[in-house]
Amino acid sequence: MALRFLLFHVVACTAAASFLASLLWTYGYIRRAVLLDLGWAKVRVRNLIDLWMIASRLTLPLPWIEQLRVDPWPLLTLSGLAIFAIGVSFIVLGVRRISPRLLRGDRIGLVTDGVYGVVRHPIYFGDSLWPMGWSLAFGAICSLLLTPLWLAAYIITTFKEEEELLRTFGREYEEYRKRVKRIIPYVY
Repeated sequence: MALRFLLFHVVACTAAASFLASLLWTYGYIRRAVLLDLGWAKVRVRNLIDLWMIASRLTLPLPWIEQLRVDPWPLLTLSGLAIFAIGVSFIVLGVRRISPRLLRGDRIGLVTDGVYGVVRHPIYFGDSLWPMGWSLAFGAICSLLLTPLWLAAYIITTFKEEEELLRTFGREYEEYRKRVKRIIPYVY
């Protein structure tokens, strides 16, 4: 029991540390200090940070991680899996639209169609949504309560990214911002 409780704290801290690393990367601290101008390496390190984040958040709600839980009744499990699927769909559709350039580290033009026509940051939306569904599917209350932290971290990230997008695309991006919500479709 004590080991399982300790495991929860280790995984939760790992997830938090990965988000911190992601924020530090976005705001340039890690990117500038560690990698200088190695373009392809920057993309690979960012991918490793993202994989670290995903792995820790996938692990956190699992049954062998001790935390407050509700008995996952069928409707809760199905609802959680549906929310998980919607979140993953936003990520897949968002990444698919920009991945050829993103994976190579190339410059990406302004994308405003597909899921980017529903929300300006569909990958961040999906990456905030799927852990909520995953937590519901396993009845994991503590990891579910961390969802607002994931969303807050992504909202903070969007401010820096949107500064860059505004600088790069100017009026075109400003018009896009007026039409499409930031991170929660049709809400914010």
